Amino acid sequence: MKKILYVCLAFIITNYAHAQSIVLQENFTTYDSTTASIPAGWILSYTGNGSYYTSTTSSGPSGPNSYKFGVDSATVTTPAFTNADSVHFWMRGNGTDSLSTLTLNYTTDLISWNLLTVIYPVNNVSATKHYALPAGTKQLQFMYSKSLGNVAFDDFSVTANVSGIYKTEKVPYSIYPMPAKNVFYTAFNEPQKNTTVTLYNVLGRPIKTQADWISNQKLKIVVDNAASGNYFLRIKSDKGVYTSRIVLQN
Repeated sequence: MKKILYVCLAFIITNYAHAQSIVLQENFTTYDSTTASIPAGWILSYTGNGSYYTSTTSSGPSGPNSYKFGVDSATVTTPAFTNADSVHFWMRGNGTDSLSTLTLNYTTDLISWNLLTVIYPVNNVSATKHYALPAGTKQLQFMYSKSLGNVAFDDFSVTANVSGIYKTEKVPYSIYPMPAKNVFYTAFNEPQKNTTVTLYNVLGRPIKTQADWISNQKLKIVVDNAASGNYFLRIKSDKGVYTSRIVLQN
Protein backbone atom coordinates (compact mmCIF):
# COMPACT_ATOMS: atom_id res chain seq x y z
CA MET A 1 0.00 0.00 0.00
CA LYS A 2 1.31 3.44 -0.87
CA LYS A 3 2.11 5.70 2.04
CA ILE A 4 0.54 9.14 1.93
CA LEU A 5 2.13 12.06 3.74
CA TYR A 6 0.22 15.22 4.47
CA VAL A 7 1.03 18.88 4.49
CA CYS A 8 -1.46 21.26 6.07
CA LEU A 9 -1.01 24.11 3.61
CA ALA A 10 -0.19 24.17 -0.09
CA PHE A 11 2.01 26.86 -1.57
CA ILE A 12 1.53 28.21 -5.09
CA ILE A 13 4.07 30.20 -7.06
CA THR A 14 2.73 33.68 -7.71
CA ASN A 15 5.70 35.23 -9.49
CA TYR A 16 8.08 33.67 -12.00
CA ALA A 17 11.25 34.87 -13.65
CA HIS A 18 13.91 33.23 -15.79
CA ALA A 19 17.06 33.19 -13.63
CA GLN A 20 16.74 29.46 -13.11
CA SER A 21 19.07 26.50 -13.35
CA ILE A 22 17.39 23.75 -15.39
CA VAL A 23 17.58 20.36 -13.69
CA LEU A 24 15.38 18.38 -16.10
CA GLN A 25 13.68 19.44 -19.32
CA GLU A 26 11.51 17.78 -21.98
CA ASN A 27 9.70 19.43 -24.91
CA PHE A 28 8.33 16.25 -26.59
CA THR A 29 9.28 17.63 -30.01
CA THR A 30 10.40 14.21 -31.25
CA TYR A 31 7.66 12.15 -29.58
CA ASP A 32 5.46 10.49 -32.22
CA SER A 33 3.80 7.70 -30.16
CA THR A 34 6.40 5.05 -31.04
CA THR A 35 8.31 3.30 -28.28
CA ALA A 36 11.60 4.53 -29.67
CA SER A 37 10.46 8.16 -29.39
CA ILE A 38 9.55 8.03 -25.68
CA PRO A 39 11.98 10.41 -23.91
CA ALA A 40 14.71 8.62 -21.98
CA GLY A 41 13.69 7.85 -18.40
CA TRP A 42 10.05 8.86 -18.87
CA ILE A 43 7.18 6.44 -18.25
CA LEU A 44 4.03 7.01 -20.32
CA SER A 45 1.09 4.76 -19.46
CA TYR A 46 -0.81 5.75 -22.60
CA THR A 47 1.02 5.45 -25.91
CA GLY A 48 0.04 4.64 -29.46
CA ASN A 49 -1.40 6.55 -32.39
CA GLY A 50 -3.68 8.74 -30.29
CA SER A 51 -1.12 9.81 -27.71
CA TYR A 52 0.37 12.95 -29.27
CA TYR A 53 -0.55 16.20 -30.98
CA THR A 54 1.16 17.68 -34.03
CA SER A 55 -0.65 21.01 -34.36
CA THR A 56 0.74 24.33 -33.19
CA THR A 57 -2.51 25.03 -31.30
CA SER A 58 -2.08 21.90 -29.21
CA SER A 59 1.63 22.35 -28.56
CA GLY A 60 3.60 24.64 -26.27
CA PRO A 61 5.89 27.52 -27.24
CA SER A 62 8.61 25.06 -28.31
CA GLY A 63 6.32 23.96 -31.16
CA PRO A 64 4.98 20.56 -32.21
CA ASN A 65 4.82 17.86 -30.98
CA SER A 66 3.19 17.45 -27.55
CA TYR A 67 2.05 14.54 -25.40
CA LYS A 68 -1.69 13.82 -25.33
CA PHE A 69 -3.54 12.66 -22.22
CA GLY A 70 -6.21 10.84 -24.20
CA VAL A 71 -7.72 8.26 -21.87
CA ASP A 72 -8.94 8.17 -18.27
CA SER A 73 -6.20 7.58 -15.67
CA ALA A 74 -3.38 8.13 -18.19
CA THR A 75 -0.15 8.88 -16.31
CA VAL A 76 3.14 10.53 -17.19
CA THR A 77 6.02 9.86 -14.81
CA THR A 78 9.25 11.85 -15.02
CA PRO A 79 12.77 10.51 -14.62
CA ALA A 80 14.23 10.85 -11.13
CA PHE A 81 16.01 14.11 -10.33
CA THR A 82 17.55 15.95 -7.38
CA ASN A 83 18.09 19.50 -6.16
CA ALA A 84 15.06 21.07 -7.86
CA ASP A 85 12.62 23.43 -6.18
CA SER A 86 10.14 24.30 -8.95
CA VAL A 87 8.23 22.64 -11.79
CA HIS A 88 6.94 24.29 -14.96
CA PHE A 89 4.87 22.94 -17.84
CA TRP A 90 2.51 23.96 -20.63
CA MET A 91 -0.96 22.44 -20.99
CA ARG A 92 -4.22 22.89 -22.87
CA GLY A 93 -7.55 21.11 -22.60
CA ASN A 94 -9.24 20.01 -25.82
CA GLY A 95 -12.97 19.52 -25.41
CA THR A 96 -12.65 19.01 -21.65
CA ASP A 97 -15.55 19.58 -19.27
CA SER A 98 -15.82 20.78 -15.67
CA LEU A 99 -15.32 17.27 -14.24
CA SER A 100 -11.95 16.53 -15.86
CA THR A 101 -8.86 17.05 -13.69
CA LEU A 102 -5.09 16.76 -13.96
CA THR A 103 -3.41 15.64 -10.74
CA LEU A 104 0.25 16.24 -9.99
CA ASN A 105 1.94 13.99 -7.42
CA TYR A 106 5.49 14.00 -6.08
CA THR A 107 7.75 11.61 -4.20
CA THR A 108 10.75 12.21 -1.98
CA ASP A 109 11.71 8.54 -1.61
CA LEU A 110 10.79 7.09 -5.03
CA ILE A 111 8.26 4.85 -3.26
CA SER A 112 5.41 6.92 -1.79
CA TRP A 113 3.40 9.37 -3.88
CA ASN A 114 2.04 12.54 -2.29
CA LEU A 115 -0.41 15.05 -3.69
CA LEU A 116 1.09 18.33 -4.89
CA THR A 117 -1.92 19.85 -6.64
CA VAL A 118 -5.05 19.12 -8.65
CA ILE A 119 -5.63 21.31 -11.70
CA TYR A 120 -9.35 21.93 -11.92
CA PRO A 121 -10.98 22.83 -14.16
CA VAL A 122 -8.79 21.83 -17.10
CA ASN A 123 -9.49 24.83 -19.29
CA ASN A 124 -9.62 24.74 -23.08
CA VAL A 125 -7.00 27.47 -23.36
CA SER A 126 -3.21 27.42 -23.38
CA ALA A 127 -1.57 27.90 -19.97
CA THR A 128 1.89 27.56 -18.51
CA LYS A 129 1.85 26.35 -14.92
CA HIS A 130 4.48 26.98 -12.24
CA TYR A 131 4.55 25.24 -8.84
CA ALA A 132 7.01 25.14 -5.97
CA LEU A 133 8.28 21.67 -5.10
CA PRO A 134 8.53 20.34 -1.55
CA ALA A 135 12.09 19.95 -0.31
CA GLY A 136 13.65 16.67 -1.39
CA THR A 137 11.32 16.00 -4.33
CA LYS A 138 12.87 13.34 -6.56
CA GLN A 139 10.19 12.51 -9.10
CA LEU A 140 6.83 13.74 -10.41
CA GLN A 141 3.78 12.00 -11.82
CA PHE A 142 0.84 13.53 -13.71
CA MET A 143 -2.49 11.70 -13.91
CA TYR A 144 -5.49 12.68 -16.04
CA SER A 145 -8.97 11.92 -14.69
CA LYS A 146 -11.07 12.12 -17.82
CA SER A 147 -14.73 12.94 -17.95
CA LEU A 148 -14.69 14.44 -21.45
CA GLY A 149 -11.97 15.61 -23.81
CA ASN A 150 -8.18 15.34 -23.78
CA VAL A 151 -5.19 17.34 -22.54
CA ALA A 152 -2.09 18.49 -24.43
CA PHE A 153 1.08 18.47 -22.30
CA ASP A 154 4.35 20.08 -23.34
CA ASP A 155 7.45 22.12 -22.41
CA PHE A 156 8.12 20.49 -19.06
CA SER A 157 11.00 21.49 -16.81
CA VAL A 158 12.10 21.33 -13.20
CA THR A 159 14.48 24.02 -12.06
CA ALA A 160 16.55 25.22 -9.14
CA ASN A 161 16.05 28.81 -8.07
CA VAL A 162 19.42 30.53 -8.16
CA SER A 163 18.46 34.08 -7.25
CA GLY A 164 15.59 33.95 -4.75
CA ILE A 165 13.11 35.47 -7.19
CA TYR A 166 10.17 33.27 -6.35
CA LYS A 167 7.54 34.65 -4.06
CA THR A 168 4.98 32.40 -2.39
CA GLU A 169 1.66 33.24 -0.90
CA LYS A 170 0.34 31.48 2.16
CA VAL A 171 -3.33 30.62 2.20
CA PRO A 172 -5.32 33.11 4.34
CA TYR A 173 -6.89 30.58 6.68
CA SER A 174 -6.14 27.68 9.01
CA ILE A 175 -7.64 24.20 9.02
CA TYR A 176 -8.14 22.14 12.17
CA PRO A 177 -8.05 19.57 13.61
CA MET A 178 -5.44 17.89 11.47
CA PRO A 179 -5.62 14.97 10.99
CA ALA A 180 -9.43 15.04 11.03
CA LYS A 181 -12.16 12.44 11.05
CA ASN A 182 -15.37 13.35 9.22
CA VAL A 183 -15.52 16.93 10.53
CA PHE A 184 -13.00 19.76 10.31
CA TYR A 185 -13.06 23.57 10.45
CA THR A 186 -11.66 26.36 8.32
CA ALA A 187 -10.94 29.64 10.14
CA PHE A 188 -10.36 32.60 7.82
CA ASN A 189 -8.19 35.60 8.61
CA GLU A 190 -10.99 37.96 7.53
CA PRO A 191 -14.68 37.77 6.56
CA GLN A 192 -15.44 35.99 3.28
CA LYS A 193 -18.12 36.46 0.63
CA ASN A 194 -19.39 34.26 -2.21
CA THR A 195 -17.44 31.27 -0.92
CA THR A 196 -17.53 27.77 -2.41
CA VAL A 197 -15.69 24.77 -0.98
CA THR A 198 -14.87 21.54 -2.83
CA LEU A 199 -13.02 18.50 -1.50
CA TYR A 200 -11.20 16.13 -3.89
CA ASN A 201 -9.48 12.80 -3.44
CA VAL A 202 -5.98 12.12 -4.81
CA LEU A 203 -7.52 11.11 -8.15
CA GLY A 204 -9.16 14.50 -8.49
CA ARG A 205 -12.67 13.18 -7.87
CA PRO A 206 -15.06 15.43 -5.87
CA ILE A 207 -16.04 14.09 -2.45
CA LYS A 208 -19.49 14.76 -1.01
CA THR A 209 -19.35 17.32 1.79
CA GLN A 210 -21.62 19.68 3.70
CA ALA A 211 -20.28 23.14 4.54
CA ASP A 212 -21.98 25.34 7.16
CA TRP A 213 -20.95 28.80 8.30
CA ILE A 214 -20.53 29.16 12.05
CA SER A 215 -19.57 32.82 11.58
CA ASN A 216 -18.47 34.94 8.64
CA GLN A 217 -14.90 33.77 9.32
CA LYS A 218 -15.40 30.15 10.37
CA LEU A 219 -16.65 27.25 8.28
CA LYS A 220 -17.60 23.75 9.46
CA ILE A 221 -17.06 21.02 6.85
CA VAL A 222 -18.61 17.57 7.24
CA VAL A 223 -17.32 14.79 4.98
CA ASP A 224 -19.69 12.03 3.93
CA ASN A 225 -18.24 8.48 4.16
CA ALA A 226 -14.70 9.27 3.03
CA ALA A 227 -11.92 6.72 3.54
CA SER A 228 -8.78 7.60 5.46
CA GLY A 229 -6.15 9.27 3.34
CA ASN A 230 -4.92 12.44 1.70
CA TYR A 231 -7.39 14.94 0.22
CA PHE A 232 -7.31 18.26 -1.55
CA LEU A 233 -9.47 21.24 -0.44
CA ARG A 234 -10.26 24.04 -2.92
CA ILE A 235 -11.73 27.28 -1.56
CA LYS A 236 -12.98 30.03 -3.85
CA SER A 237 -14.23 33.37 -2.51
CA ASP A 238 -14.19 37.07 -3.31
CA LYS A 239 -10.62 37.07 -1.95
CA GLY A 240 -9.30 34.56 -4.48
CA VAL A 241 -8.89 30.83 -5.08
CA TYR A 242 -6.77 28.80 -2.63
CA THR A 243 -5.91 25.17 -2.09
CA SER A 244 -4.83 23.05 0.88
CA ARG A 245 -4.01 19.45 1.48
CA ILE A 246 -5.64 17.67 4.41
CA VAL A 247 -5.62 14.16 5.82
CA LEU A 248 -8.62 12.22 7.12
CA GLN A 249 -8.28 9.36 9.60
CA ASN A 250 -11.52 7.45 10.03
